[in-house]
Amino acid sequence: MATRPAFSPSAAWDEVNATLRAELRLLVAIAGAFFLLPAVLVDYIVPDPEGLTSFAQLVEAVRPHLHWFLLLSLVQYIGQLAILALILSPERLTVGGAIGRGFQLLPFYFLLSICTNVLTGLGLLLLIVPGLWLIARLSATGPVLVAEGARWPFPVIARGFALTKGNALPIFAFLFIVAMIYLLISVVVSLVFGAALGMAGLGMTEREAGATILSILGGIVSAAGATIFTLMSIAIYRQLGGEPRAARVFS
Repeated sequence: MATRPAFSPSAAWDEVNATLRAELRLLVAIAGAFFLLPAVLVDYIVPDPEGLTSFAQLVEAVRPHLHWFLLLSLVQYIGQLAILALILSPERLTVGGAIGRGFQLLPFYFLLSICTNVLTGLGLLLLIVPGLWLIARLSATGPVLVAEGARWPFPVIARGFALTKGNALPIFAFLFIVAMIYLLISVVVSLVFGAALGMAGLGMTEREAGATILSILGGIVSAAGATIFTLMSIAIYRQLGGEPRAARVFS
């Protein structure tokens, strides 16, 4: 009986760094087009809700703009899929080829995201811990969809569960530590640059120069985070024995 691979967060982070160094130019192109630019545009178009005192008021304020948030999610899904295709494809893809693959896989990835989000949401409602466990167990589903030819959500989820079996705790620790660092950087950038821009006399109200610059800086941090988390899912997938479909056929 084959020994199940043990997940190593440090080895996975080394792989993320190696991939960033090797593919930085292509990753920046995809992240800029599909993570940074759409986020900044939506932030500019959608007004900041003000004077909210309840969750119901927040829902009412956001509801007229849901179509923008849905469009943003779809565009960012294409970016994630393009990165997954660029790194995992057996053949060497150009940025255009990776983006084209992202468009092809978008409907299937959208369905998969609905299923995984519902599962995770239900788990978080059940005393939180089941949701955190599911986040770890579902972390390889994106690479499975792109690399192995599976398309419908439930076979992809089953394969993701098989890959991550016995490794939920180290995978969650890996994701949690990086998420906390990302959150800290986001807060620091917002506070430090917000204060600096305000002291420089740039307007910080909606659509003024200071607010626009801060939005762009926040978008850069967000785009970097989205790219890194996508690469982390690839590292998890590869380390636990996932192989692209062509490699599995011809090995």
